[in-house]
Amino acid sequence: MSQQQSFADELADIVERIKVIETQFRRTRDSISLTTEDETTFRMLITDALSIYELAFGKGSKFGRDLAEWVNSYSGGMSGGPSLYAVQGSHKLIEAAKRQMLRLQAISPPAAAPPNPPLRPPYVDPTRLNELRALPKGAWDLTRFVRMLEELNDAYERGNFQTVPMLVRAIKDHVPPIFGEANFAGVFNSSTKSIKGNLEHLENSLKHIADGQLHMQIRRSEVLPTEGQVDFRRDLDVLLAEIVRRLKP
Repeated sequence: MSQQQSFADELADIVERIKVIETQFRRTRDSISLTTEDETTFRMLITDALSIYELAFGKGSKFGRDLAEWVNSYSGGMSGGPSLYAVQGSHKLIEAAKRQMLRLQAISPPAAAPPNPPLRPPYVDPTRLNELRALPKGAWDLTRFVRMLEELNDAYERGNFQTVPMLVRAIKDHVPPIFGEANFAGVFNSSTKSIKGNLEHLENSLKHIADGQLHMQIRRSEVLPTEGQVDFRRDLDVLLAEIVRRLKP
């Protein structure tokens, strides 16, 4: 619901309550008047209406001036309260203001949706991830491995740059048995020249960055890692491509 519609609904409720007060006038020998309670309620409703006018139309609007002048002009007399004429005219003026609010709502452009923040490209390319998902279940169960890659993509998309190097390190340390090795140093040392440089980057540079996030104790001053600092996407993709090559039928 728009703000103008909400204001219009409040004014509609005020109008109905004033119409009820209009029926409460009692005639005496000299005049017709309201009880003190009804007078108080009427003035409260007018005050509420003027407050809504100020929010909707701005301070000192014509609608606010007209309503205040009308009520003041036709109030007083022996009882000091509003006259029947003041009450009848006030709800008609409020109805006019309500209609203007609805007109403003109709011509106002819809509020623009907040722009979505640009998403980072996935840390692990979706094509590569699908290749791994499609590998037949053989000697190695890749269920946990694929889930680690999915969580890596989620952490990177959310900007969790402390988590990213920890996950990449866990991923590289998860796969040595596929290469017939006990640890990633063995994978690196036995790799071909074409991929050795990439695996060396994962073995050395990544290890130091991940260790900093995993093992460093609290300090008096900290600096958080940036996106560029944790970017090992190309080296990781080379490793994943080699796994696909070894495991595909």
